[in-house]
Amino acid sequence: MLSFASQGTSYQITLEICVDSLESAISAVSNGADRLEICGSLMSGGGVTPSVGLVHSIRHKYATIPIHVLIRPRIGRFVYTPEEVSVMLLDIEHLKPMVDGFVIGALTEHHQIDVEVTTRLTQKAFPRAVTFHRAFDVTSDPDQALRDVYGIQGITRILTSGQAPKADSAIPTLSRLLGTANILSASGGRPLIILPGSGLNADTLPPVLDTLCPPPANLREIHCSCGAWVDTDVKKDETVPGGAGALALGFGGGDPAERSVWRTQGHEVGQVRKLLDDYARRAF
Repeated sequence: MLSFASQGTSYQITLEICVDSLESAISAVSNGADRLEICGSLMSGGGVTPSVGLVHSIRHKYATIPIHVLIRPRIGRFVYTPEEVSVMLLDIEHLKPMVDGFVIGALTEHHQIDVEVTTRLTQKAFPRAVTFHRAFDVTSDPDQALRDVYGIQGITRILTSGQAPKADSAIPTLSRLLGTANILSASGGRPLIILPGSGLNADTLPPVLDTLCPPPANLREIHCSCGAWVDTDVKKDETVPGGAGALALGFGGGDPAERSVWRTQGHEVGQVRKLLDDYARRAF
């Protein structure tokens, strides 16, 4: 694994950056990302399964950095039909040779972990690593959900904001989840990593690190996007022809997609990387 943290010590905080383009992947890796989560249309309802071409391009560019891929057939709720499950299984099958892990999740109508569907997806992903994604954050009972996820052999981490819009506002919940995950890991003989994400950057991370990194919480991984809408050099009135067709495509009325693209901001990744490295050196 590519490591930028705390060189010369055994203390490391892994930085995962989620990206949805080759350009963003390059920006993330060149500024200190340890791992990538690849999504499609990241800013459309949390993202969907990326294209094979995108995953192949990033893997070709970076042969050694760990790559995890989101498996999600559509935006919207996390309750899936049998047909959608079949699509996800096929996506896993086709992407498995190129990746190190998958990011999955499925719920029941009652906002509980869909153990049956999640187990099928996890078994299909074997022997790749599996992260349960932020579907976790809309479960009705996060403590029970954590135990349900741990009961599925092969899942190694949970990406969560602590069931809040932003992870830095849910530090007590994240602390409790970390504690439970550590107990389960110790008693069950296999790890379950809590991966905080949502709204984390160099400004919001310090209280998260100060509370969750020291024992007994022992946080060791952080998930960020460090992205922003970047205006293109195309003038607004030149982007899309007017008329009903443009409106049907969702353009017009100031929609950022009309004139902008979502890109990982390398300087923000670098700021987070430096913060994590500085924290690790001070804490060791």
